[in-house]
Amino acid sequence: GLKNGVTYTQQYIMLLHFLSRLPFVHWIGIDLPATTLNQEATALLQHRASHKMDMTRVPTPFWDSGLAGSGQIISISDTGLDHDSCYFHDNAVDTPLNTVNYAHRKVISYRSLQYGTEVTDLWESENGHGTHVAGSAVGEINPEIPESNTTTFLKRFQGMAPKAKLMFDDIHSRGRIGLSLPPNLETDLLAFSYRAGARIHSASWGSSSNEYTRMSMQMDSFVSNNPDMLIVVASGNDGPSLYSIGTPATAKNVLSVGSSRNLRSSF
Repeated sequence: GLKNGVTYTQQYIMLLHFLSRLPFVHWIGIDLPATTLNQEATALLQHRASHKMDMTRVPTPFWDSGLAGSGQIISISDTGLDHDSCYFHDNAVDTPLNTVNYAHRKVISYRSLQYGTEVTDLWESENGHGTHVAGSAVGEINPEIPESNTTTFLKRFQGMAPKAKLMFDDIHSRGRIGLSLPPNLETDLLAFSYRAGARIHSASWGSSSNEYTRMSMQMDSFVSNNPDMLIVVASGNDGPSLYSIGTPATAKNVLSVGSSRNLRSSF
């Protein structure tokens, strides 16, 4: 339509141009609706499902066979954990801080490895990557929540091993670039959870360098000395070109699987 000889589109552009020049305006953008991502990963990993399939009807043969992680402890090092999430919260037991409590239904240990930084928000990091990783691995709906259509819906997004317990090492570095890794991954990161019973460690982090580095060496050394430990390391976000596997996935004694991607490069 026209108003005073100017189309509404032209008026809109003029308004945006005016607003963008105001000194107190720092950002102008479209308010797009947000949706959950990676929500169907569990079904996809258990069945050769297509994105065109109804994910509520995809078979889960692993769970149906009783393979849900019962009796296992998985340790994860990442940016932080939303312990109040319905996938991790325990109504009766507080999340144990810098110690171990096997009575917690899910998180038996939460350690902060904030080397050289001040811990201002221990439980949750700013970007949610750690919660994303932990949920994909062991997330399970709190059984104290009454059954409803909501819980039925949320159960679709449980982790691959919903009956396993979690030890979480917070390595998020607040206020500086990169993660806050300890100088010795063997003694300062992996040994604690191993002594507490974890035999799987997930490290969804690394460098874009494809060299064999100190991190690679320390992981190799730990597994060599503790052969019943499995360390799973992200291969990186730089594929699919050659030489795109980053350290510490370059270690020889870890498991790193590629050929999986989504549209979120930071995840």
